[in-house]
Amino acid sequence: MQTMSPIRIFHTLWTKPMREDRISVTLLCYAISFHYAKQLGTEVVLHTDSFGAELLSFIPYDEVYIDLDAIPQDISRFWAYGKLYATSREPLGSVHIDGDVFLKNPALINYFKGDFDLVTQSEEGDDWRTDYTYELSQTALLIEDLPHNLHLFYEKSYNCGVVQLNNKALKKVYLDTYFDTVKRSLADETYTDREKRIKEKFGKHGSIIPDIIVEQQFLHELAQGYTTNTILTGDVRMDGIRKGYTHLCTAAKYEMQKELEQMLRKLNPAILKQIRKIPQYKKAKNKR
Repeated sequence: MQTMSPIRIFHTLWTKPMREDRISVTLLCYAISFHYAKQLGTEVVLHTDSFGAELLSFIPYDEVYIDLDAIPQDISRFWAYGKLYATSREPLGSVHIDGDVFLKNPALINYFKGDFDLVTQSEEGDDWRTDYTYELSQTALLIEDLPHNLHLFYEKSYNCGVVQLNNKALKKVYLDTYFDTVKRSLADETYTDREKRIKEKFGKHGSIIPDIIVEQQFLHELAQGYTTNTILTGDVRMDGIRKGYTHLCTAAKYEMQKELEQMLRKLNPAILKQIRKIPQYKKAKNKR
């Protein structure tokens, strides 16, 4: 893949883990995210599967790669797999942004021009967490002898709403670790029963999300010794407002359809008209 502009941003949409009733909000988020990314003067491309390409055909990406069809269904509990698979196919320095990340301030592009091995959204630790999701997810994985002396109960992670990997060695070790851990987890015949017991006993105290460990926590520990930078610091909500950075990273966004439609109507009413004609959009909206 050849880079057409100094900064290359890519979206990913792997539809196998996606719930049907969330399609309408997903389409709105991707349209808004694309709009702001293009305002930065960047090339914006998409990695997706056949269904995702159909759903997002109304967005004028610079390139669309239908390369996620081959991902097996049984990997769907690792919802970031499509993102990491696409990252393995992207040039060094490409910037992945989640479909619910809005880079509203053009000055944010400067974060991707610095001399850092890794750029992410923000750092997370005990001061950020409000429940025991990390601990429950760590216990559910329960993988011993992790590669590169990683610690399953490591205390910090990166929010990967934005990820730019600029160091070849770090990118390789991160991707190798991710895919190896997913493979080992899927081969663990005790995982399902362990997850069930944890949910029955501790379900009120958090969720089990394996990828926040494998994608986000492992990246933080692997990046120690490299030069890193985060877009948001301190109170990330307030810092995001100051810097013009929005990440609708919780399930609360699925209750924001009206607000997202209003936002897109102001940004690009023609795109909103196209979205409303999509059969899956109408179907998902009616189910809400």
